[in-house]
Amino acid sequence: MRVSRVLYLLALILLPVPPSAAGAVQPTAWASGKVVDEAGQPVPGARVELVPVQGDWFPPDSANPVRYRATSGPDGRFRIPEVPADSWFSLGISQKGFTVLLESGILTPVNGGQVALGTFQLPEGPTVAGKVVDSKGHPLAGARIWAQSRQDPQVGNLLPDGGPAAVTGADGRFEIHRFEPGDLEVCWHDLSVQLAPDSSARNRIVLRPPPPPSRISGRVIDDQGLPVAGAKVHLSSTDPWAILRTLAREWHPCSGRNPGGELVTLSDREGRFKFELTGSETMNVWAEAAGFLEQEKVKVAHSPQNPGRVELVLERGAVVSGRVLTAGGLPAAGAEVAILKAGNPHPQPALTDSKGRYRVIGVEPGEQTVAIRHPSGQALRKLTVAPGENRRPDLVLDGDELREIRGRVTGPDGEPVADASVSITEPAAL
Repeated sequence: MRVSRVLYLLALILLPVPPSAAGAVQPTAWASGKVVDEAGQPVPGARVELVPVQGDWFPPDSANPVRYRATSGPDGRFRIPEVPADSWFSLGISQKGFTVLLESGILTPVNGGQVALGTFQLPEGPTVAGKVVDSKGHPLAGARIWAQSRQDPQVGNLLPDGGPAAVTGADGRFEIHRFEPGDLEVCWHDLSVQLAPDSSARNRIVLRPPPPPSRISGRVIDDQGLPVAGAKVHLSSTDPWAILRTLAREWHPCSGRNPGGELVTLSDREGRFKFELTGSETMNVWAEAAGFLEQEKVKVAHSPQNPGRVELVLERGAVVSGRVLTAGGLPAAGAEVAILKAGNPHPQPALTDSKGRYRVIGVEPGEQTVAIRHPSGQALRKLTVAPGENRRPDLVLDGDELREIRGRVTGPDGEPVADASVSITEPAAL
Protein backbone atom coordinates (compact mmCIF):
# COMPACT_ATOMS: atom_id res chain seq x y z
CA MET A 1 0.00 0.00 0.00
CA ARG A 2 2.84 2.40 0.89
CA VAL A 3 4.61 1.75 -2.44
CA SER A 4 1.46 2.39 -4.46
CA ARG A 5 0.88 5.64 -2.57
CA VAL A 6 4.43 6.80 -3.29
CA LEU A 7 3.96 6.00 -6.98
CA TYR A 8 0.69 7.93 -6.99
CA LEU A 9 2.33 11.01 -5.44
CA LEU A 10 5.25 10.73 -7.88
CA ALA A 11 2.81 10.62 -10.80
CA LEU A 12 1.14 13.80 -9.55
CA ILE A 13 4.52 15.54 -9.39
CA LEU A 14 5.41 14.46 -12.91
CA LEU A 15 2.11 15.53 -14.43
CA PRO A 16 2.58 18.38 -16.95
CA VAL A 17 1.87 21.82 -15.54
CA PRO A 18 -1.13 23.44 -17.27
CA PRO A 19 -0.32 26.51 -19.39
CA SER A 20 -2.25 28.80 -17.07
CA ALA A 21 0.16 27.91 -14.26
CA ALA A 22 3.44 27.70 -16.16
CA GLY A 23 2.79 30.36 -18.79
CA ALA A 24 1.80 29.80 -22.39
CA VAL A 25 4.56 28.24 -24.51
CA GLN A 26 4.64 28.91 -28.23
CA PRO A 27 4.32 25.54 -30.01
CA THR A 28 7.12 24.57 -32.35
CA ALA A 29 7.48 22.21 -35.27
CA TRP A 30 10.32 20.22 -36.77
CA ALA A 31 10.87 19.77 -40.49
CA SER A 32 12.49 16.77 -42.14
CA GLY A 33 13.32 15.62 -45.64
CA LYS A 34 15.97 14.22 -47.93
CA VAL A 35 18.28 15.71 -50.57
CA VAL A 36 19.28 13.67 -53.64
CA ASP A 37 20.95 14.34 -56.98
CA GLU A 38 19.42 13.80 -60.44
CA ALA A 39 20.24 10.07 -60.22
CA GLY A 40 18.44 9.73 -56.89
CA GLN A 41 21.66 9.32 -54.92
CA PRO A 42 21.90 10.98 -51.48
CA VAL A 43 23.66 14.35 -51.31
CA PRO A 44 25.47 14.75 -47.99
CA GLY A 45 26.53 18.13 -46.61
CA ALA A 46 23.76 20.11 -48.34
CA ARG A 47 22.78 23.30 -46.49
CA VAL A 48 19.01 23.42 -45.87
CA GLU A 49 17.32 26.59 -44.62
CA LEU A 50 13.78 27.66 -43.77
CA VAL A 51 13.18 31.42 -43.81
CA PRO A 52 9.93 33.02 -42.53
CA VAL A 53 8.05 34.90 -45.24
CA GLN A 54 5.51 37.65 -44.61
CA GLY A 55 3.64 39.58 -47.28
CA ASP A 56 3.68 39.10 -51.01
CA TRP A 57 7.34 39.67 -51.85
CA PHE A 58 9.87 39.82 -49.08
CA PRO A 59 10.40 38.59 -45.51
CA PRO A 60 10.05 41.03 -42.58
CA ASP A 61 13.78 41.78 -42.63
CA SER A 62 15.16 41.01 -46.07
CA ALA A 63 18.65 42.16 -45.19
CA ASN A 64 18.96 39.86 -42.20
CA PRO A 65 16.15 37.27 -42.13
CA VAL A 66 15.84 34.68 -39.37
CA ARG A 67 17.01 31.29 -40.65
CA TYR A 68 16.31 27.78 -39.35
CA ARG A 69 19.11 25.54 -40.62
CA ALA A 70 20.30 21.98 -40.94
CA THR A 71 22.85 20.01 -42.97
CA SER A 72 22.02 16.77 -44.76
CA GLY A 73 23.75 13.66 -43.44
CA PRO A 74 25.51 10.83 -45.32
CA ASP A 75 22.09 9.45 -46.32
CA GLY A 76 20.95 12.87 -47.59
CA ARG A 77 18.43 13.27 -44.76
CA PHE A 78 18.03 16.43 -42.69
CA ARG A 79 16.03 17.56 -39.66
CA ILE A 80 15.38 21.20 -38.69
CA PRO A 81 14.15 21.54 -35.05
CA GLU A 82 12.46 24.37 -33.15
CA VAL A 83 10.62 25.90 -36.14
CA PRO A 84 7.73 28.26 -35.17
CA ALA A 85 4.28 26.74 -35.63
CA ASP A 86 1.50 28.24 -37.78
CA SER A 87 3.97 30.17 -39.97
CA TRP A 88 4.79 30.44 -43.66
CA PHE A 89 8.31 29.66 -44.86
CA SER A 90 10.44 29.47 -47.96
CA LEU A 91 12.91 26.63 -48.31
CA GLY A 92 16.40 26.89 -49.78
CA ILE A 93 18.92 24.11 -50.37
CA SER A 94 22.50 24.95 -51.41
CA GLN A 95 25.46 22.71 -52.10
CA LYS A 96 28.73 23.48 -53.82
CA GLY A 97 28.55 22.52 -57.47
CA PHE A 98 24.75 22.78 -57.65
CA THR A 99 22.35 25.59 -58.38
CA VAL A 100 20.38 26.68 -55.32
CA LEU A 101 17.03 24.92 -55.00
CA LEU A 102 14.24 27.21 -53.80
CA GLU A 103 10.65 26.42 -52.82
CA SER A 104 8.04 28.69 -51.25
CA GLY A 105 4.63 28.18 -49.65
CA ILE A 106 5.61 25.91 -46.75
CA LEU A 107 3.19 26.17 -43.79
CA THR A 108 3.88 24.65 -40.39
CA PRO A 109 0.96 23.12 -38.40
CA VAL A 110 -0.95 25.35 -35.99
CA ASN A 111 -0.16 23.10 -33.02
CA GLY A 112 3.37 22.24 -34.08
CA GLY A 113 4.71 18.75 -34.72
CA GLN A 114 6.35 17.16 -37.72
CA VAL A 115 6.49 18.73 -41.18
CA ALA A 116 7.42 16.04 -43.69
CA LEU A 117 8.94 17.96 -46.59
CA GLY A 118 9.72 14.89 -48.66
CA THR A 119 12.61 14.32 -51.06
CA PHE A 120 14.27 17.19 -52.90
CA GLN A 121 16.20 16.58 -56.10
CA LEU A 122 18.86 19.17 -56.73
CA PRO A 123 18.39 20.84 -60.12
CA GLU A 124 19.75 18.96 -63.10
CA GLY A 125 21.21 21.10 -65.82
CA PRO A 126 24.20 21.65 -68.09
CA THR A 127 27.65 22.62 -66.92
CA VAL A 128 28.39 26.32 -67.09
CA ALA A 129 32.01 27.25 -67.61
CA GLY A 130 33.84 30.48 -68.17
CA LYS A 131 36.73 32.76 -67.49
CA VAL A 132 36.83 35.93 -65.43
CA VAL A 133 39.17 38.71 -66.55
CA ASP A 134 39.74 42.37 -65.80
CA SER A 135 39.19 45.23 -68.24
CA LYS A 136 42.63 44.58 -69.81
CA GLY A 137 42.01 40.86 -70.34
CA HIS A 138 44.15 39.65 -67.43
CA PRO A 139 42.71 36.57 -65.64
CA LEU A 140 41.42 37.13 -62.12
CA ALA A 141 42.17 34.35 -59.65
CA GLY A 142 39.96 33.90 -56.59
CA ALA A 143 36.86 35.55 -58.07
CA ARG A 144 33.77 34.23 -56.27
CA ILE A 145 30.78 33.10 -58.29
CA TRP A 146 27.28 32.55 -56.94
CA ALA A 147 24.51 30.84 -58.92
CA GLN A 148 20.79 31.44 -58.52
CA SER A 149 17.89 29.60 -60.11
CA ARG A 150 15.08 31.59 -61.72
CA GLN A 151 12.46 29.03 -60.72
CA ASP A 152 11.27 31.13 -57.78
CA PRO A 153 12.39 34.79 -57.83
CA GLN A 154 10.12 35.52 -54.85
CA VAL A 155 12.72 34.22 -52.41
CA GLY A 156 15.79 34.73 -54.54
CA ASN A 157 17.22 37.29 -52.12
CA LEU A 158 17.31 34.85 -49.22
CA LEU A 159 19.93 32.31 -50.27
CA PRO A 160 22.66 31.25 -50.38
CA ASP A 161 24.98 32.38 -47.59
CA GLY A 162 27.06 29.24 -47.26
CA GLY A 163 29.65 30.05 -49.91
CA PRO A 164 30.01 30.54 -53.66
CA ALA A 165 29.17 27.89 -56.26
CA ALA A 166 32.67 28.26 -57.73
CA VAL A 167 35.94 30.13 -57.30
CA THR A 168 38.20 30.93 -60.24
CA GLY A 169 41.64 29.36 -60.47
CA ALA A 170 44.96 30.97 -61.33
CA ASP A 171 43.88 31.15 -65.00
CA GLY A 172 40.57 32.82 -64.10
CA ARG A 173 38.56 29.76 -65.18
CA PHE A 174 35.61 28.16 -63.38
CA GLU A 175 32.96 25.45 -63.83
CA ILE A 176 29.53 25.01 -62.23
CA HIS A 177 27.89 21.65 -62.79
CA ARG A 178 24.15 21.02 -63.07
CA PHE A 179 23.33 24.70 -63.57
CA GLU A 180 19.60 25.31 -63.94
CA PRO A 181 18.68 28.42 -66.00
CA GLY A 182 19.33 31.43 -63.82
CA ASP A 183 21.85 34.15 -63.02
CA LEU A 184 25.47 34.32 -61.96
CA GLU A 185 26.89 36.89 -59.60
CA VAL A 186 30.65 37.32 -59.93
CA CYS A 187 32.74 39.41 -57.56
CA TRP A 188 36.41 40.08 -57.05
CA HIS A 189 37.37 42.48 -54.28
CA ASP A 190 35.23 45.60 -54.90
CA LEU A 191 34.28 44.65 -58.48
CA SER A 192 31.11 42.71 -59.27
CA VAL A 193 28.79 41.90 -62.15
CA GLN A 194 25.52 39.99 -62.54
CA LEU A 195 24.68 38.14 -65.76
CA ALA A 196 22.70 35.31 -67.33
CA PRO A 197 25.33 32.80 -68.60
CA ASP A 198 25.31 30.84 -71.84
CA SER A 199 25.60 27.11 -71.11
CA SER A 200 26.46 26.29 -74.74
CA ALA A 201 29.67 28.34 -74.80
CA ARG A 202 32.53 29.33 -72.56
CA ASN A 203 31.53 32.59 -70.92
CA ARG A 204 34.01 35.44 -70.88
CA ILE A 205 33.18 37.63 -67.89
CA VAL A 206 34.84 41.03 -67.72
CA LEU A 207 34.96 42.84 -64.40
CA ARG A 208 35.36 46.49 -65.24
CA PRO A 209 36.51 49.23 -62.86
CA PRO A 210 33.74 50.83 -60.77
CA PRO A 211 32.23 54.10 -61.95
CA PRO A 212 34.33 57.18 -61.19
CA PRO A 213 33.80 58.66 -57.72
CA SER A 214 31.41 61.48 -57.01
CA ARG A 215 30.01 63.14 -53.92
CA ILE A 216 27.30 65.28 -52.38
CA SER A 217 28.42 67.72 -49.71
CA GLY A 218 27.17 70.83 -47.99
CA ARG A 219 26.34 72.54 -44.72
CA VAL A 220 23.50 72.50 -42.23
CA ILE A 221 22.66 75.95 -40.84
CA ASP A 222 19.83 77.46 -38.85
CA ASP A 223 17.52 80.27 -39.96
CA GLN A 224 20.07 82.79 -38.58
CA GLY A 225 22.85 81.39 -40.77
CA LEU A 226 24.68 79.72 -37.87
CA PRO A 227 26.06 76.17 -38.30
CA VAL A 228 24.15 73.27 -36.78
CA ALA A 229 26.57 70.67 -35.41
CA GLY A 230 25.54 67.04 -34.94
CA ALA A 231 22.57 67.26 -37.30
CA LYS A 232 21.54 63.94 -38.79
CA VAL A 233 21.72 64.25 -42.59
CA HIS A 234 19.85 61.71 -44.75
CA LEU A 235 20.47 60.76 -48.38
CA SER A 236 18.19 58.54 -50.47
CA SER A 237 17.38 57.90 -54.12
CA THR A 238 14.59 59.82 -55.82
CA ASP A 239 13.69 56.65 -57.77
CA PRO A 240 10.69 55.01 -56.02
CA TRP A 241 11.60 51.61 -57.52
CA ALA A 242 15.26 51.68 -56.51
CA ILE A 243 14.73 49.84 -53.23
CA LEU A 244 12.87 47.02 -54.99
CA ARG A 245 15.62 46.63 -57.56
CA THR A 246 18.17 46.61 -54.77
CA LEU A 247 16.33 43.88 -52.86
CA ALA A 248 16.20 41.82 -56.05
CA ARG A 249 20.02 42.02 -56.19
CA GLU A 250 20.69 41.23 -52.54
CA TRP A 251 20.59 37.43 -52.85
CA HIS A 252 24.40 37.41 -53.13
CA PRO A 253 26.99 38.30 -50.49
CA CYS A 254 29.14 40.51 -52.74
CA SER A 255 26.69 43.40 -53.11
CA GLY A 256 28.28 46.80 -52.90
CA ARG A 257 26.67 49.93 -51.48
CA ASN A 258 22.91 49.74 -51.35
CA PRO A 259 21.85 52.30 -54.00
CA GLY A 260 18.18 52.06 -53.08
CA GLY A 261 18.72 52.37 -49.36
CA GLU A 262 19.22 55.41 -47.17
CA LEU A 263 22.60 56.78 -46.14
CA VAL A 264 23.01 58.82 -42.95
CA THR A 265 25.83 61.00 -41.66
CA LEU A 266 26.29 63.71 -39.01
CA SER A 267 27.28 67.32 -39.58
CA ASP A 268 30.56 68.45 -37.97
CA ARG A 269 31.18 71.47 -35.72
CA GLU A 270 30.94 73.79 -38.72
CA GLY A 271 27.73 72.13 -39.92
CA ARG A 272 29.52 70.45 -42.85
CA PHE A 273 28.67 66.97 -44.16
CA LYS A 274 29.78 64.79 -47.08
CA PHE A 275 28.60 61.62 -48.86
CA GLU A 276 31.12 59.71 -51.02
CA LEU A 277 29.25 58.25 -54.04
CA THR A 278 29.80 56.84 -57.52
CA GLY A 279 28.19 57.49 -60.89
CA SER A 280 25.52 60.06 -61.58
CA GLU A 281 22.09 60.39 -59.97
CA THR A 282 19.61 62.82 -58.44
CA MET A 283 19.19 62.23 -54.72
CA ASN A 284 16.96 63.38 -51.87
CA VAL A 285 18.79 65.13 -49.03
CA TRP A 286 17.33 66.34 -45.75
CA ALA A 287 18.48 67.01 -42.19
CA GLU A 288 17.04 66.80 -38.69
CA ALA A 289 18.24 68.04 -35.32
CA ALA A 290 16.82 68.41 -31.84
CA GLY A 291 14.97 71.69 -31.37
CA PHE A 292 14.38 72.23 -35.09
CA LEU A 293 11.32 71.67 -37.23
CA GLU A 294 11.02 68.85 -39.72
CA GLN A 295 12.56 69.77 -43.06
CA GLU A 296 11.32 68.87 -46.53
CA LYS A 297 13.56 66.80 -48.80
CA VAL A 298 15.80 68.67 -51.25
CA LYS A 299 16.70 67.16 -54.63
CA VAL A 300 20.41 67.31 -55.49
CA ALA A 301 22.05 66.01 -58.67
CA HIS A 302 25.63 64.73 -58.65
CA SER A 303 28.13 63.31 -61.16
CA PRO A 304 31.90 62.80 -61.29
CA GLN A 305 32.25 66.00 -63.31
CA ASN A 306 29.79 68.01 -61.18
CA PRO A 307 29.62 66.93 -57.51
CA GLY A 308 26.45 67.96 -55.72
CA ARG A 309 26.48 70.87 -53.30
CA VAL A 310 23.61 71.90 -51.03
CA GLU A 311 22.90 74.12 -48.03
CA LEU A 312 20.24 72.77 -45.69
CA VAL A 313 18.47 75.41 -43.60
CA LEU A 314 16.73 74.21 -40.45
CA GLU A 315 14.09 76.37 -38.83
CA ARG A 316 14.24 76.49 -35.07
CA GLY A 317 10.99 75.38 -33.47
CA ALA A 318 9.12 76.91 -30.57
CA VAL A 319 9.69 75.93 -26.94
CA VAL A 320 6.84 74.96 -24.64
CA SER A 321 7.51 74.82 -20.89
CA GLY A 322 5.49 74.69 -17.72
CA ARG A 323 4.61 72.51 -14.78
CA VAL A 324 2.48 69.39 -14.30
CA LEU A 325 0.54 68.90 -11.07
CA THR A 326 -1.38 65.92 -9.80
CA ALA A 327 -5.13 66.16 -9.13
CA GLY A 328 -4.17 66.83 -5.50
CA GLY A 329 -1.98 69.81 -6.46
CA LEU A 330 1.41 68.14 -5.92
CA PRO A 331 4.26 68.23 -8.48
CA ALA A 332 3.97 65.27 -10.87
CA ALA A 333 7.60 64.13 -11.04
CA GLY A 334 8.50 61.81 -13.92
CA ALA A 335 5.40 62.61 -15.97
CA GLU A 336 5.63 62.13 -19.74
CA VAL A 337 4.78 65.28 -21.73
CA ALA A 338 4.45 65.01 -25.52
CA ILE A 339 3.23 67.30 -28.28
CA LEU A 340 1.18 65.17 -30.65
CA LYS A 341 2.04 65.58 -34.32
CA ALA A 342 0.11 64.58 -37.41
CA GLY A 343 1.65 61.44 -38.88
CA ASN A 344 3.55 60.70 -35.65
CA PRO A 345 1.14 59.30 -33.06
CA HIS A 346 4.00 58.33 -30.70
CA PRO A 347 6.39 61.30 -30.39
CA GLN A 348 9.36 61.17 -28.03
CA PRO A 349 8.07 62.62 -24.72
CA ALA A 350 9.86 64.95 -22.33
CA LEU A 351 9.97 64.00 -18.64
CA THR A 352 9.14 66.34 -15.77
CA ASP A 353 11.73 66.89 -13.04
CA SER A 354 11.25 66.48 -9.27
CA LYS A 355 9.25 69.72 -9.18
CA GLY A 356 6.98 68.72 -12.07
CA ARG A 357 8.64 71.09 -14.54
CA TYR A 358 8.91 70.20 -18.24
CA ARG A 359 10.40 71.71 -21.40
CA VAL A 360 9.55 70.58 -24.96
CA ILE A 361 11.67 71.96 -27.82
CA GLY A 362 11.19 72.00 -31.60
CA VAL A 363 7.43 72.51 -31.55
CA GLU A 364 5.57 73.68 -34.67
CA PRO A 365 3.81 77.02 -33.98
CA GLY A 366 0.02 76.89 -34.19
CA GLU A 367 -2.76 74.83 -32.62
CA GLN A 368 -1.31 71.75 -30.94
CA THR A 369 -2.36 69.00 -28.55
CA VAL A 370 -0.28 68.13 -25.50
CA ALA A 371 -0.60 64.70 -23.89
CA ILE A 372 0.50 64.07 -20.28
CA ARG A 373 0.80 60.65 -18.68
CA HIS A 374 1.67 59.89 -15.05
CA PRO A 375 0.94 57.01 -12.64
CA SER A 376 -1.48 59.26 -10.75
CA GLY A 377 -3.44 60.33 -13.83
CA GLN A 378 -3.30 61.68 -17.35
CA ALA A 379 -4.51 64.63 -19.41
CA LEU A 380 -5.03 65.68 -23.02
CA ARG A 381 -5.15 69.44 -23.63
CA LYS A 382 -5.32 71.82 -26.59
CA LEU A 383 -2.88 74.72 -26.68
CA THR A 384 -1.83 77.54 -29.00
CA VAL A 385 1.91 77.69 -29.63
CA ALA A 386 3.55 80.97 -30.69
CA PRO A 387 7.08 81.24 -32.14
CA GLY A 388 9.80 81.40 -29.49
CA GLU A 389 9.28 80.65 -25.79
CA ASN A 390 5.85 79.56 -24.55
CA ARG A 391 5.36 79.43 -20.78
CA ARG A 392 2.12 77.57 -20.10
CA PRO A 393 -0.06 77.67 -16.97
CA ASP A 394 0.13 74.64 -14.69
CA LEU A 395 -1.35 71.51 -16.23
CA VAL A 396 -3.42 69.58 -13.69
CA LEU A 397 -3.92 65.87 -14.27
CA ASP A 398 -7.45 64.55 -14.44
CA GLY A 399 -6.82 62.17 -11.55
CA ASP A 400 -7.93 59.06 -13.39
CA GLU A 401 -5.58 56.61 -11.73
CA LEU A 402 -4.38 53.76 -13.89
CA ARG A 403 -6.36 50.68 -12.98
CA GLU A 404 -6.21 47.07 -14.02
CA ILE A 405 -9.05 45.97 -16.28
CA ARG A 406 -10.12 42.36 -15.99
CA GLY A 407 -12.78 40.40 -17.79
CA ARG A 408 -13.69 37.22 -19.60
CA VAL A 409 -14.37 36.55 -23.28
CA THR A 410 -17.11 34.04 -24.11
CA GLY A 411 -18.81 32.87 -27.24
CA PRO A 412 -22.57 32.87 -28.08
CA ASP A 413 -22.92 29.59 -26.19
CA GLY A 414 -21.31 31.03 -23.08
CA GLU A 415 -18.17 28.94 -23.47
CA PRO A 416 -14.79 30.67 -22.89
CA VAL A 417 -12.89 31.84 -25.98
CA ALA A 418 -9.12 31.28 -25.79
CA ASP A 419 -6.51 33.50 -27.49
CA ALA A 420 -9.06 36.27 -28.20
CA SER A 421 -7.56 39.68 -29.03
CA VAL A 422 -8.65 42.35 -26.51
CA SER A 423 -7.85 46.05 -26.93
CA ILE A 424 -8.82 49.37 -25.33
CA THR A 425 -8.89 52.86 -26.81
CA GLU A 426 -8.40 56.24 -25.21
CA PRO A 427 -11.25 58.76 -25.20
CA ALA A 428 -11.37 61.42 -27.90
CA ALA A 429 -9.18 64.50 -27.44
CA LEU A 430 -10.65 67.26 -25.28
